[in-house]
Order: sequence, then structure tokens, then C-alpha cells
Amino acid sequence: MDMHPEFSHWVSQSGDIVDVSETWLSFARDNGWDIDTKNVVGHHWTEYVKCAEVRKLYEQLMDHVRSTGQPARLHYRCDSPEQKRFHQMKIAWDRRRSVYEFRNRILETEDLKNKINLTAAQGGAEDDAFDMCSWCKKVKTPDGEWVNIEDMLASLEAQGQEFTGEVNHDACPDCLATLNTSVAP
Repeated sequence: MDMHPEFSHWVSQSGDIVDVSETWLSFARDNGWDIDTKNVVGHHWTEYVKCAEVRKLYEQLMDHVRSTGQPARLHYRCDSPEQKRFHQMKIAWDRRRSVYEFRNRILETEDLKNKINLTAAQGGAEDDAFDMCSWCKKVKTPDGEWVNIEDMLASLEAQGQEFTGEVNHDACPDCLATLNTSVAP
């Protein structure tokens, strides 16, 4: 029995989400989204990806898989409050249906020593925001260094501080280089 089922969604060439699997909906609900198919299908995928740089990378990946006919595979981290979760995403172009197929699977999980709940902390002032890499979950410090989120939170805790800002999703230089290499001509 597979502990981590695949969860998928499909996007039209124009960018509208045309379908999501039941396992995708289950994954979304497990992550705190109060969502069903009608809340997602028919909406443009960019409604769910706020960072312009991340949108650009997805667009490049989608163009690449459609023009080459070859799927792209990438690894990313998408945590829950209790676990680090390491995923693989496969993006493929289904020429017959004229849709992009996004298939995701959790490859590995690791329990977090301390529960992380950044969504509850969101809503601080805009200047309290910090950048988090959408793929590896490193965060950018005020001095421009990208560090593991656990290290940043431990540092805040050691200083008697708590994070109260907003999360901006971005791409760290290492992940950006890897992703750009994967779509290079």
C-alpha cells in the first residue's frame, strides 16, 4: 500500500485549472484549505501563486514541457505545521487533451521538533514580511542570506521574539539556478 498517494491537477493551455483529483482536494483540506472543486476549477492558476518570479518559473516550465513534449520533474518542500514534507512534481503536456498535467507525490516526511504555523502569524505590517523559497523553504534574512526556516525561527525564539509578519513566496538563488537549468534550451 502506498503511504503517499499522488495528487494531481490539470491546467489548460490558457492557464485555467480544468480539473483536480480527489487526492489533491484531500491534500488541500489537510493543509487547512476549506475548498472543493468548484472553488478551483475555472480559475486561473496564477490566482494561487502570488510571487511574480515563481509565476515566471512555472510559465517557463510549462512552455518547456509543451514545446519539447518532455515532462519536467522537480523536487520541492511543502511543510505542514507538524512535518517537513519533501515532494516531487512532474509536469507534462497532454497533447491529446491540450492540458498540462501536474502530478505531485510526497517522497519523504520528517517530524518537526517544534510546530511551525506561519499561516496563523500572517497579517503583520508589510515591512514585517519576509521572503520564503517556494521550493526549499529557506527564508531570506534582513542581511540577504537564505537560511533554513527552522534556523530562523530558532534564532527568533532565542531572542525572545515571535514571527508576526507576512510570508512572501519567492525563489532562493540556489533553487532559481536549478530551475533555470532545467528549462534551459
